[in-house]
Amino acid sequence: MALTALQIYERARSLGSVATLAQVQTVLSGIDRAAKEATELGRYQAEIWDQVSPLAGQPPEYWLQRGDLPAGGEVFCIRVDGMLQIVQPHDPNQSGLMAMDTATAQQRAEEHIAQMIAAVVDQEVLNAALLQLL
Repeated sequence: MALTALQIYERARSLGSVATLAQVQTVLSGIDRAAKEATELGRYQAEIWDQVSPLAGQPPEYWLQRGDLPAGGEVFCIRVDGMLQIVQPHDPNQSGLMAMDTATAQQRAEEHIAQMIAAVVDQEVLNAALLQLL
């Protein structure tokens, strides 16, 4: 969910801005959120771990014996700028340690990346707007 003009207005006001909501909307109209999202998307990579290659400097046995990888399940990884950030061995949308098939793991990874990008871009938009409003 993208940051709204009202949320930015409230944040700016809390920091001492006297800008109107109309001014906030004008500032927001000049910020290209889609371009920021496209740039950010290029930094992220999702992959399904093959469960035989080392991961994060650890042998596969380390990951396979951790106790949180359901039998027969897939593991998705997310890299940002080539650096491993997330290793997800079970379905994050389900209670407990539910296995993921390949399609589910790929879908969950893409959903997670979308959430990560939204959070980063929201912060970039907020910062850019506040710089103009304060």
